[in-house]
Amino acid sequence: MTIIFIGSQELAYAYALLGLETITTDNINNIKDLFRIYEEVIKREDVDVIVLEETLYRHLRENNIHKPGSLIKPILLVVPGLGGSEGYRLKELYDLISQAVGVRLELER
Repeated sequence: MTIIFIGSQELAYAYALLGLETITTDNINNIKDLFRIYEEVIKREDVDVIVLEETLYRHLRENNIHKPGSLIKPILLVVPGLGGSEGYRLKELYDLISQAVGVRLELER
């Protein structure tokens, strides 16, 4: 099983210690470079799981590069950055569940 982390250098160190292949995005200057890296990784036959930092996932979604449910393999795992969760993925999941059940759910805090 091949797992790749895509994100900041600081988190990449931790994931590399766990044995994951890492791709750092600290030197990426624009969304086109991020898109190119993401496309290269999802096209690889040997990749089973992509661990993606939440801020990068948000950029991919806001630019319609990734659509939820568009991948069967590799599995996409979104993790918060060092600054903590932005809540973006939680809101997205909340909206998807509300849509699936046909009722706007109320999220308790």
